[in-house]
Amino acid sequence: MGKSLSKILSDIQAQDAEIPLYINRVGIRGLKKSVTREREDVPTHLSARFEVYVDLPASQKGIHMSRNLEALNAVIDRAVETDTSDTEIMCGLIAQDLLQRQPTATEACVKLVADYFLKKTTPQSNKEISAHYMLKARARSVRKSDGSIDTWKTIGIKATGITVCPCSVELTRDYGEEKLHELGYTSEQINEILEVVPLASHNQRSESYLSITLPFDHPSIEANDLVKILESSMSGEIYDLLKRPDEQYVVIKAHESPRFVEDVIRRILVLFYKKYKTELPPETQIWVSQTNFESIHSYDAYAEQGITLGRLSKEMEENGA
Repeated sequence: MGKSLSKILSDIQAQDAEIPLYINRVGIRGLKKSVTREREDVPTHLSARFEVYVDLPASQKGIHMSRNLEALNAVIDRAVETDTSDTEIMCGLIAQDLLQRQPTATEACVKLVADYFLKKTTPQSNKEISAHYMLKARARSVRKSDGSIDTWKTIGIKATGITVCPCSVELTRDYGEEKLHELGYTSEQINEILEVVPLASHNQRSESYLSITLPFDHPSIEANDLVKILESSMSGEIYDLLKRPDEQYVVIKAHESPRFVEDVIRRILVLFYKKYKTELPPETQIWVSQTNFESIHSYDAYAEQGITLGRLSKEMEENGA
């Protein structure tokens, strides 16, 4: 026979704080959940890791942590029943639910990170493979003074590819020109040779990240389209499986498109602008970063840019990019 439990359950979180200071975010992180994301009537099951936070007023000792879990579970259960297709929408619904369950909170933030896989075909042997990406979704809800709630949603993709150093390509070209001149080739012949023969360079595996933040009621962006933008902006793509014709193609293609981290950032922004300039509101927030894991240096090259679509449009028009 079990022990008799107390019927008095103190609500210590609602007590006055001993040190009355406001805290921006309090909650849970690292919570794993299975989420279903449906695209074109095909369900995709994601193993997602959640972070769920609310703010805490200076007067209150602590948040009711279980309410964060209740909100998350309730929204995920409803999403499964109604086939919610967008992870960022799911995060927004959880954030809004949190503010209902935590009446003293004025802000809620929900983050989701999941491994994301797409089917790809190798460029020459046409072998089907599963390519790995990182999907990130986030939402932030704020309770306004009139009691209404504003929510912004974010979708982000991290992709891995190849970049080839443009500086090293030019150094190799300089070396090749000198050697070919010594062998008696004319300048015209040298230019013809160097136009068709791939030039040596150091290259590196690279990591691109692009995230887009929109008003909650705006139609969502397709994550697969962001993948295409990222992979088109680096020197080349990577594949788990490469037969010899594939390897030859990948290496030559990458060396024909050498790019610095700065080049990749700018190309991502241009491709995004061309695709979405008429579809998204000017207040759309764009965040892009690029990391090149250097092969001949003891450090990595990195660049980032945060900009609104309105500002990007203005820069594009002013600079004729």
